[in-house]
Amino acid sequence: MEDDGILATALQVKLENWGYKSPVAFTSQDAVKQFHKTKPDLVIMDITLKGKLNGIETAELIDSELQTPIIYYSSSTDKELSARLKNIQNRDYVSKTSEDETLRSSIEKHIKLKSNRDFEKLMTQKTSRKDLTDFNKEEGDVNTNRNLNTLKNNVSYPDTESSKPKNVEAMNDKCAEANSVSSVGTFNNVSNFDESIEAKNYGSHQTIETELKKLETNFTKIFKDSKSQHQKIVELNNLVEEYKGLLAEKDIQINELKAEQTKLEERLIESKDQFRTVLNEMCSVNDQINKFIGTLND
Repeated sequence: MEDDGILATALQVKLENWGYKSPVAFTSQDAVKQFHKTKPDLVIMDITLKGKLNGIETAELIDSELQTPIIYYSSSTDKELSARLKNIQNRDYVSKTSEDETLRSSIEKHIKLKSNRDFEKLMTQKTSRKDLTDFNKEEGDVNTNRNLNTLKNNVSYPDTESSKPKNVEAMNDKCAEANSVSSVGTFNNVSNFDESIEAKNYGSHQTIETELKKLETNFTKIFKDSKSQHQKIVELNNLVEEYKGLLAEKDIQINELKAEQTKLEERLIESKDQFRTVLNEMCSVNDQINKFIGTLND
């Protein structure tokens, strides 16, 4: 949830590079719709939003039961607010000025905690089904005894032992056997069904664990590659800064040379003027000498 389009796109690209699918919401209303549509494992929520609701109010609106982890990702410098948010269950606070690894670690931690809670919930449900199976078995036994007692109470015997029907005991045995077989059969079917579900869930859990390990391996590799690329970028930035420094020095030297050139040009102009002056004076002296020589000749 980020109302700044540029920041939202940059964060989405970053999350997808880490291996996460990341739909974006730009408004509070859009965030509510996206949440109910995609059922995300985790929400990254900006606090300062344009509109009536801020990020904290939007988070409470989409998930008031605190079941979904929400990371408040904000540039706010309010330390008291960040500390209070971190103390809420399934909530965390990460500053936008933090390193990428801080955000990534928070995401991985809360997704792992949610996965553990989901697994415990699944195991609790399976335990409840097993208790229900035991209850059904006990009820079956009670029903069997109830049926036998009803049958016995509904059979009237003469006072003499010799007149007692011979097939009554056999009928009682058959009823008991039939009810017992039915009860045990039902119990076995439910137990087999429960074990089948448990086996499937366990297999699914193993598959998820395997996929998570693969993702973790891929994340580690991508992180190392990113770290290596980041180091290269830092080195290139250093070279660029060094080159800029050299260019600045060259510019200073060029400006100094231009200043010297200007001074030399000014001195050259002064020298030309002085030369003209001297030349004119020499011409004047020469004229005077010629006149003097003419006078002498006369």
